[in-house]
Amino acid sequence: MIQLNIIQRAIEFASEAHKKQHRKGTDRPYIVHPMQVLYLLTEMQAPEAIKVAGVLHDTVEDTEATIEDIEKYFGKEIAGYISFMSDDKSESWLQRKSRGIEKTRNASLDLKKLKLADKLSNLMSIVHDYNNVKEDVWARFSKSKADQKWYYLGMAEALKELEFEETSRNLYLEFTSLCYKLFE
Repeated sequence: MIQLNIIQRAIEFASEAHKKQHRKGTDRPYIVHPMQVLYLLTEMQAPEAIKVAGVLHDTVEDTEATIEDIEKYFGKEIAGYISFMSDDKSESWLQRKSRGIEKTRNASLDLKKLKLADKLSNLMSIVHDYNNVKEDVWARFSKSKADQKWYYLGMAEALKELEFEETSRNLYLEFTSLCYKLFE
């Protein structure tokens, strides 16, 4: 029997967890997003554990998987990264997003890369859909375009340090460029 490496195991776990989900307002399978996050983290030369967390980052927040499942199958370090990425759904949207920006501002470079990969993938998806349905894209979200602008520009500021890192500079600049194209 072939032993799968940890990234392959994470892809299988995430694929199973997200198997019935689609990207917001589309028919694209949800797993496309974690795979794009993995690709972006690979481009930034992120450590393996961060790549694994990139694949798994939405499993606890958006599926039946628990942080205990992540720790059991992938270890305490990766479970900690997933906790960092997961919102507390008992809080209001504004509380969750404000806390996320603040946590990101104070995070390590590797965790900032993880957050950048996730948010860049999300923006790329929104821009793609915007090109097809224009302003109607905002109806897919629980919060307005103005609220989304506040959040993404706040995240861009929290991730600013990545502009000065060789491995993340281009993707950070792409992220900020997409922010301004989409929201200005």
